[in-house]
Amino acid sequence: MNRLYSLWLVVALTLVGFSSGGCVMGYSVFPDSAWDAQPSRSVPEVLQFKMARAGKRGTQLSPENVARALSESRVFDAVRTVSEKPAEGLFVELRTKWVPPSAVAMTALYISYIFAFTLPSYSGSSGHVLDFYVYRDGEKVRSYQYRIYEETFVWLPALAVFWLNFFTPSEGDACRAVTWQFLVDGLEDGTFEPPGGWGHAPPARREPRLSIEGEAEARTGTSG
Repeated sequence: MNRLYSLWLVVALTLVGFSSGGCVMGYSVFPDSAWDAQPSRSVPEVLQFKMARAGKRGTQLSPENVARALSESRVFDAVRTVSEKPAEGLFVELRTKWVPPSAVAMTALYISYIFAFTLPSYSGSSGHVLDFYVYRDGEKVRSYQYRIYEETFVWLPALAVFWLNFFTPSEGDACRAVTWQFLVDGLEDGTFEPPGGWGHAPPARREPRLSIEGEAEARTGTSG
């Protein structure tokens, strides 16, 4: 299996130069409804957020992009990126796991590589598992899991439709989608509310602030 994975890495490096030609790439998410996720209300909370960098190099699934998606949702008064779990307040930790392509997908891609990509191959099993853990005053409240799948189709005749790569969802799009789906789910479940509630209806959505270690950097614009 390790040798097969090494062969797949060789093929993947070859695809770097080939991706502008006979390779069509895109991303899908689970649940699929995440593409349409739109948080509809805000909560009077300052969210403290932490995420370890994903294991895959060059990924757009980064702490900066997730924090930006959280802030642009305008669900929270402010989003603070912290390095340690705080003892007080609302805290979300995102843990990610890279899932490599299946053995079947790697074998098909290697065979396609041997035949100079004249045989088509498809991979849709690789990607990231995202686990959002929600804490209140240091105690775990709930967790949510989502998936981002990488979809790659390689075939020499696909050179004719390489322009499709400009219209398929990017990894950044998928990152934002699952982040907003997490917010929608958390709002519906009441996960972000304190045990005794706020004692009044949450205010209308407002412009949030994104900060690092508690120091405000800049106000983010509204999402497009």
